[in-house]
This record gives sequence, C-alpha cells and structure tokens, in this order.
Amino acid sequence: MGLGSISPGIASPGIDSPTVAELAFIKQHWGQETILLQGQAPAHYSPLEASLLPQSCGQCHPQQYQDWKASLHSRAMGPGVLGQLMVMQENDPATARACWSCHTPLAEQQGVLKKNSNQFQKNIHFNQQLQHEGLVCAACHVRQHQRFGPPSKTGSTGNEADLPHNGFSPQSAFGKSVFCKKCHQFGEEGYSLNGKLLENTYMEWRQSQYAQKGVQCQNCHMPGRRHLWRGIHDRNMLKNALRISIGEQTKKLSVGDELKVSLKFENIGAGHHLPTYLTPRILVRGVMLDDAEQIIEGSLLEASIGREVPLDLSHEVHDTRIPANDFVTIDYQHPIDEYSYRLKIEVFVQPDYFYEKFYRSMLDSRSAGKGRSLIQQALKNAASSEYRLFEKTVLINRVAAKSAVTKNPFSMSNTTTDNPQTPLDWSDNRIPWYGYEQGLQKAREENKPVLLIFYADWCPTCHAYQQIFIRSDIQNASNNLIMVRVNVDEFPQISAAYADVGSYVPRTFLLDAQGNRKSISRYVSHK
Repeated sequence: MGLGSISPGIASPGIDSPTVAELAFIKQHWGQETILLQGQAPAHYSPLEASLLPQSCGQCHPQQYQDWKASLHSRAMGPGVLGQLMVMQENDPATARACWSCHTPLAEQQGVLKKNSNQFQKNIHFNQQLQHEGLVCAACHVRQHQRFGPPSKTGSTGNEADLPHNGFSPQSAFGKSVFCKKCHQFGEEGYSLNGKLLENTYMEWRQSQYAQKGVQCQNCHMPGRRHLWRGIHDRNMLKNALRISIGEQTKKLSVGDELKVSLKFENIGAGHHLPTYLTPRILVRGVMLDDAEQIIEGSLLEASIGREVPLDLSHEVHDTRIPANDFVTIDYQHPIDEYSYRLKIEVFVQPDYFYEKFYRSMLDSRSAGKGRSLIQQALKNAASSEYRLFEKTVLINRVAAKSAVTKNPFSMSNTTTDNPQTPLDWSDNRIPWYGYEQGLQKAREENKPVLLIFYADWCPTCHAYQQIFIRSDIQNASNNLIMVRVNVDEFPQISAAYADVGSYVPRTFLLDAQGNRKSISRYVSHK
C-alpha cells in the first residue's frame, strides 16, 4: 500500500490575540522551568485549604476532579515516566528536571532541585504522593498558595469574603491556547529533526484556520470547561477529527489485473497536525478476501500516518501526518487472483506506538535497571491502548470469481458465517488445549515448544481457522507441542502483552519451552 498525494498545507500567520495583560500573566505564571515552592500557607488556612493534593481540590470541585482523574494529566507520572526517572534522576538530573517541568512541574513534586547552574540538591519539601499524582490541579491553579482560574460563569469576582483559600484571581488567559504552550511547544532552539521541532503543536495551531477564527485549544480539549483533555487515545475524539472515505472502483477487472483503490484521510477536526507528536501511529491495513472471508495470500498491504523516527531520535524516517484542514490519500494496489472477492480496509490507532517500542527496547537491553517492573507495566499499558477506528469491506468489481468454499473443504460454512458468535470447536476431544499460565508451566515441565493462539468467538476468520484442527495430520503434529489458546475478550491483559504486532485475531505465536517467542505467523493461510 503506497502513500498517495498530500495536498499543500494551509499557511497563515496565525491569530492567538492574547492581550498584553494576558501575556504578562502567562510569563509570570509559567516563567520558571520548575514552579517555585509554595512556601508556608497563611496561618488561617485549614489543612484542606493548604493542601496541594488533587483529592483535596475535589472536595469542593467534584466534577473537575472526576474529569481530571480519568484524564491523561492524572497519569503524567505513570509507570513509564517513573521507571525511567528512577535511574535518570541519579545519573542525569538535568534531563530528569526537563521531564519534570511538564510531567510534575511543582517544586514539591521533584526529588532534587537546582542549587546553581551545575549542581542539584535534595529537596526537603519533596512529596512523593503528590509526585505520583502527575499533572495536578495546583500546577495550573496555585502559586504561593494563591488560587488562579478563569473568570467565573456565575459572576463571582473571586474575592468574596465567604470563599475558601482567600478566593481566587480570575484570569482570562486560562481560556487561550497560549496557556497550553509551555508543555506543548518547544522553543526555537529546541530539538528538531528535518528542520521541524519535535514538539510543535502550538505553532501548528497558530498556522491553522482555527487560530484565525479564534478557536482555542480549550474549545476542543476542554469543552464547557470540562477537565477532560481528550486526544488520540479517545476513539470518539479521533472519529470527529478524521474523516475516512474509500474511492469507487469503476473498471471491471479480470485475473491478473491490478486492483487500485484510493483511500482519503481528511483532518476535519484537529487544529494541529494529525497526529501532532511522534508517539502515535495510525496504521492503515488493506487485504483481499475470498468468498469464504479468508485472506488472499500475499494481498495484505499496510501504510502508516504519523511521524516515524528511530528510538535514538537521530533522524526522521518519514512524516505523513495530516495538517489541519488538509488530507492525504493512500492507494491500495495489488493484482487480483481467481479467488479475490472482497477488499477489506481497516484502520488501527496505536496512541503509544513509539513508547511501546521504546519500553520493549529498554527491557530487551536491560537498561531499565531498578525501574524494570514499572517499565514492564508501562509496556502493557502502551500495548493495550490500540484500538480499531475504521473497518469496511467492499466487493471487487470483477468478472465472476471462483468460490473458495468448493476449493477448500475447511472453509467456513454458511452457518458459521451467519452466526459468528457461535462458540468455536477446536477439536478438544482430540487435542489437549491449555490455558495460558497452565500451558507455559506444562511446557517447562515437558520441555516442549508452545503453539499459542489468540482468538475471539465473534471473529469469522477464527471460525475458519479452528476447522483445520479436525485434520489428522494437524492433530498428530500437536503431540509435539503444548497447545494453548487465549480468548482475547476474556483475557485482554494477556492479549495486550502480545499486541506489538497488532491486536487482530487470530494471532499465532510459537514459543520455546521457556516461553520466549521463536517465530510469529501473523497471517495463516487455510487454503
């Protein structure tokens, strides 16, 4: 599958229009790499008023707290960052400090503080619980125990006598995109590849029509002032931003002719590149099927939308991201054979694609050190974030195709196709199947390799796959293996651990007796 044309990006000077007062507030509010220690709370503050913990804020702001708790901000100091920092803060405190500046920007959240330009010292005010909470309410709203926020919807001036913590200072800058700039935009001298900053979201927005129209980051990511900050991890958010269409095939094809179908991906709802950062990948997969819903061998083609860079960030492999109000076309091109009947297009989103590769590399190279268990958890979390955004199957306009049902006695029957939720029959009476943990233990005891299969009862291809196990030669071969199968709906965490090649089903893996992968059969032909 090849990348087609990318239309020219829309260039504009960008209009953020913050006032002089708003810019002055932003400079003071976000002017330090680390937010200065809050200091001693006023004597009349209650413990609740003096607390910087988000749970304390939630006592009076329950909706905002619940929104935040479900957001990525609350996981800004998740196992991946924590695992890296366990080693980094000792060996490279300067780099750790750069990470903290956005992930945990309060001085109270940082284990060491800068003493001078070259030295760091232990922070006696360090609060580990607060650090683990990630990007907390106080990071945006509290300075020296004074509260700041957007102007009240109810008309409050913020200084009424009955308000807790001496009220608040209303600031209109909370509703402007420039408020988000500190953590979503590198400076001009920041790290760049191929002439483009690694983090450039704010400037992407500035150059879009959204900025010209006065649409701010908060309009999409904090609708109605909700503290949601949803992005590419949220399927509905991306569906509203990315429109996918499949071009029509007009010419009737014969065997050997090349099928060419254009897929159009339009960024209709994101005010920045889609995706904006190098972490996510949008994977486009096309495959031809026969009339029994089985894959035509060799017809699987893939393309990706994103910014691909190696783990060492040394260069840019490609950049196929879609600017705001722009589009990209991807062409599926492959000759049809005598059984080609349908074209299936799927679009998968891997929000943590780069992190998944990075964590796996850390574990394989044993560089995770004492943060290994945290990195292992981070890898599972990253792998499980993948989801399917789009799926569509279209008939191929061709002269009559041969039927795979008559060619292959093990193809799906019509009954199976019409009832995909029917439980699968894996010839349990002839093949001893094991669960995951039981099977791995059995393999170690008998020193046998493992054939591991992930499946789902609703999957038509799985119904076709399971029928090959009625064959006597397959049953005989299974005597030399420990046969393990895992239902992905019942055991999603196990499935996520093997999702580095994708979360499709069926997936088949060959493991040695110690549970290490020996080879992977990603697409099994049943013909």
